[in-house]
Amino acid sequence: MDGTSSPTSPERSSDSRRGLAIVAWSVLAALQIALAFMAALLLDEDEVGRDGLYEYGTAIGNAFIYVVLLGLTVAIAGIAGRPSVVLGLRSFAWRWVGAAIGIGIGVAALSYLIAALLGLDAGSEQGILPEDWRPERAGAIAANAVVIVVAAPLVEELFFRGAGVGLLRSFGAVTAMVVTGVAFGLAHGLLIGLLPLAVFGIGLAWIRLRSTSVWPCVIGHALYNGAVLSIGLLCLSDAECRATLGCVM
Repeated sequence: MDGTSSPTSPERSSDSRRGLAIVAWSVLAALQIALAFMAALLLDEDEVGRDGLYEYGTAIGNAFIYVVLLGLTVAIAGIAGRPSVVLGLRSFAWRWVGAAIGIGIGVAALSYLIAALLGLDAGSEQGILPEDWRPERAGAIAANAVVIVVAAPLVEELFFRGAGVGLLRSFGAVTAMVVTGVAFGLAHGLLIGLLPLAVFGIGLAWIRLRSTSVWPCVIGHALYNGAVLSIGLLCLSDAECRATLGCVM
């Protein structure tokens, strides 16, 4: 009897762990979405956060959140077993970074069309870019830039394209891409910017599956955030520019 039951026991245990990891990932994704929209509602009420880039506290607070999310992401991947495999921490071909950059350019173009054709002000919706340039606060801006360009892409990609795609691909590639992409868009707490962000997430999920590595997604996301932030800071005096960039960052 032992000989007939032992081959299936490890498989059942592995399936059980993966199922638990998927539930944990889903709960954490839903929590991020709920908190993002709650924060968006608060910002709509009193415009708090418009000068967040000029505050060291913003960088510290966001960095803490990302550290916590990173720990939870690694823990969730550990539940499923072999975290490095689940997260996609593998070597990659650099052509996939080029593909990620191409997707970022396409998403930026889509965001521009949405803002220009429909007359939407996504910059006001998100409330990240300040109204004017304050050179005396350059240190705080640099600290926030590190979080936006380094911490955010790393942790978000490990959670959505790493653990998310790594776990949900058992339901099929399309399901993994769509679910993680839409969740990524919703987790930013935006309605106007939802479509471009979801497309970006789905595109990066496709790269994750094709390259079998999360690193091209991290690099592409970092370059995307860096480019948008840099251009955004350069055009603070242009309201139309801020509105367009607000929906892609």
